[in-house]
Amino acid sequence: MNKKNLFPIILLIIYLYWYHSYMIGFIIFLSDTLMLWQFIVYPIFFHLLFYMMTWSMVATWLMPTGKVPHKYKLTTFQIRTLLRSPDDKRQVVLAAFYQNKGIKMFCRTRSGNLRFCKYCFHFKPDRAHHCSQCDTCILKMDHHCQWLNTCICLTNQKGFLLALFYCFLFSIFYICTTFNAFIYFFTSNLPNPKEYLWVIIGYVLKRFVTTSCVAPIIFIFVFLHLSLIAQNKTLVEDLDPPYFTNRYSTYDLGLVENLEQTLGRNKCLWLIPIFNQDGPGLVFQTRKGRLRRPRTLETHRSTVHRMDAQRTLSDYIR
Repeated sequence: MNKKNLFPIILLIIYLYWYHSYMIGFIIFLSDTLMLWQFIVYPIFFHLLFYMMTWSMVATWLMPTGKVPHKYKLTTFQIRTLLRSPDDKRQVVLAAFYQNKGIKMFCRTRSGNLRFCKYCFHFKPDRAHHCSQCDTCILKMDHHCQWLNTCICLTNQKGFLLALFYCFLFSIFYICTTFNAFIYFFTSNLPNPKEYLWVIIGYVLKRFVTTSCVAPIIFIFVFLHLSLIAQNKTLVEDLDPPYFTNRYSTYDLGLVENLEQTLGRNKCLWLIPIFNQDGPGLVFQTRKGRLRRPRTLETHRSTVHRMDAQRTLSDYIR
């Protein structure tokens, strides 16, 4: 098994480790420090947060990533034709292939050329990017998560956000409820305090300190990704903004619409880690609600002829 594939399993083991420390070390061994309502309510909320956190993480891990459809890929003959063409003519050749395929792409490279993957030999739909870790192009790629060994993209971006969100709530719940045990231990006159000391140190204190250190980091990630989704951006687009055929276009459609494009139209399912987005993820609406038609073959030809004939394939194909 690839070592990277072990990361999600390690995360599940950590989750079970926290589950054991809370339910066994805190709820059972330190039950004397809890009131009756706490003994009943704490496990209910703990299991709810633990289940939603685990469900979101597993759903993100197992959800298939969005792959580019076959119609965007060049045929063997087209690939040979492209490779045999001079460097200064290849963008014209790609433009001809693009028009024959009848596909729509409204984003371009910085130089105004068609977005084409030189590794997969297909046109890249809007917001799609090539992942070097997965060795393929991913639809609406956000980033590659090393911990889950998968790309966060169109199909699992919602699950990833919810996994972070529930993990943060779980951490806050763990800190707040176990902190009460410390207060009770040091302020109450227990009959045999030494019997509780090993439980406090061995089960609760270590996890309490670790969780207190991890919670702020998780909050930063939640805030980062939620702010990007609120602007209808991916992490890749935040670092390298897209270039539209209409330079005034943007994916930012307003807060509610932006959230619906990631979390789904049904607001009752926003906190449930299931895929309920609209569309195949090939073309996305812009703020103005319409997209300009892509440039014609003649426009591409005139643009290419003005470019330096010494440019290589990597300069034309991004």
